Amino acid sequence: MFLHLIQRTPLKELLYIADNLAYFPYQVLDEALFVIYHIDLMISTMGSNLLQAFREALLPPPDADVKYNPETGRPEYLDDDADDDSASLLTRCPVDMSPLLDSMQASQGCLLLLVLKEYLKEVYGITDGSVFTINFH
Repeated sequence: MFLHLIQRTPLKELLYIADNLAYFPYQVLDEALFVIYHIDLMISTMGSNLLQAFREALLPPPDADVKYNPETGRPEYLDDDADDDSASLLTRCPVDMSPLLDSMQASQGCLLLLVLKEYLKEVYGITDGSVFTINFH
């Protein structure tokens, strides 16, 4: 669901939101930690969904074994991730590149969140360890 929201939001609007989050005058350190914590949550879910969508849009490798998933009825290709170099990925690009382009466009939002996270960590002197020690549940 969030992936579709990011895909539909123009990059200029995402940049505007990230700028506001970056320059917001946080009064206590926990406020910046809260933003970083939620960026980590969003990146972990959205990033894995983007990667899965990108992999599904690629053509299967020529030497992959095909297995049909009984739950979905769709074929699954068993291949190792060792051949994910640029040359092998280029040979697996489909004729219709729109799903790949959608994934790449949505990844811009992830990259923007990562830049925002690093900026907040640098400005407020936050380490990765301090983010993981606080529980915001």
